[in-house]
Amino acid sequence: MAYDPTLEDIIDVRATLLRAGMVADLIDDILDYAEYWHHSTSRADLDVRIRALPASGLSEDYHGNKFLIRSWPVGFTGTYRNDDSGGINVARAFSELKYRETPIKAAPLAKPCGKKYFEGLAPYAMPRLDRPVRKVVFRITSHDQGWTTHSTTGSFHDSCTWFDVGLERFDAEHSCPSCNDADSPGPPLCKLRPIEPPPVEVPVPSPPNSSAGSSPNRNPTLATSPGPSPGWPRGEGRYEYALRERFNEWEIQRNRVAQYQWHDYTVAWARTDNVRPGSVDAQALFLLGENPSARDGKFVGDLRVGDVITVWGRSVQAGWENYVRSVEIDVYWAV
Repeated sequence: MAYDPTLEDIIDVRATLLRAGMVADLIDDILDYAEYWHHSTSRADLDVRIRALPASGLSEDYHGNKFLIRSWPVGFTGTYRNDDSGGINVARAFSELKYRETPIKAAPLAKPCGKKYFEGLAPYAMPRLDRPVRKVVFRITSHDQGWTTHSTTGSFHDSCTWFDVGLERFDAEHSCPSCNDADSPGPPLCKLRPIEPPPVEVPVPSPPNSSAGSSPNRNPTLATSPGPSPGWPRGEGRYEYALRERFNEWEIQRNRVAQYQWHDYTVAWARTDNVRPGSVDAQALFLLGENPSARDGKFVGDLRVGDVITVWGRSVQAGWENYVRSVEIDVYWAV
């Protein structure tokens, strides 16, 4: 079993190598090569079913979309403290559960919080780098409905149930002194804004005309929106999630087609990934149900201190269902 060093372990090793006369850049390279990183783990035990349902009454467009989990902000471990009696602090544990599994309403980000904001929140040292993440590991236990009329049973090809990665950031412009999330470990949920899937503004339907024989002015875009949130009113419009179609660049893992047994999937993305489209490595990942286009190192390399990773469960087409037992996110960063 691999050893996961604590923050104190990493700081001690780095200080020892500095005292031995090594230069800081070389020490950083050695720690990266050894994968001697700090990390956070976020896990949700769910047992949920995500059914593809018609987007509107007579629609042939079927979608199932569900927010499943969010990670701790990059640089935070989220470990809750024990109470004075030696037992678990139940209130804090509950607030952490709320943080991990509560979806946020769709709304645009006005201004992202800077690194100094997070340095003022954490009771421990934040990463020195602005973009410190080295690896993200997703662990998913899931299966589909167990049957299909497709000819791809047992493979991942043409699967209509899968998982997408998302991204959230904290808004520096948001302030609410009497916020209900004040007991949340770290920044409050109400300060979070989605980056992916992105929020899109859709018009609020006009009220029906009072004259006889009139009918409401229905907005077809709004009626067929697959977003899991009713949106957040703002001005004359409101926001909903613009969820991606199947086979998108944010895809993590597909379910094996027509398999009703639980399957454990582990997907690891690294900053150093460099899988070329159409390569042998890309084909191998595709056959495992993974997304080769996500293995270019860009998503991991662009993550900033304070960024939050999310996972969404997806399904499309009538009859398809995504069963999810658990989802776990491990985020590793350089100290």
